[in-house]
Amino acid sequence: MKVFLLIFSFFILTLLGDEPNIVPPKIKIAVLCAPSVVGRYAQSSYNVALATFLSTNRPFELISYNINDESASSIAVALEKINNENVDGILAPLTLNGVKNLLMSGTDKLVFIPTVHKRDVESAPENFIFGAIDYQAQ
Repeated sequence: MKVFLLIFSFFILTLLGDEPNIVPPKIKIAVLCAPSVVGRYAQSSYNVALATFLSTNRPFELISYNINDESASSIAVALEKINNENVDGILAPLTLNGVKNLLMSGTDKLVFIPTVHKRDVESAPENFIFGAIDYQAQ
């Protein structure tokens, strides 16, 4: 969990920028997950995101997008809603199957996936950040 918190903090800082004298605009983050698939990890991810934002003292909006499953159609519908909300980034604690479907749907938003290592997907655009531990390297 500490590794997740550290990586997620870097994700947030990337979105926030580094100009301390300018009042930052409100940042909007979508949390895209299927609680029926990832279980309690969905709520834990939301809680870590909330705690991280609260510690920054910057205005934010954290929007939860719970989907029933990680099918391509469920993810596509959620992404359409997310794009209509004009969010700045997406936190997506999904399984490998969900990540593959998310990659097929595509998005230009910055996406942080804490549950899958980048080695587990063939290719991903630069706006996808993977945060899972590389168990093979350990």
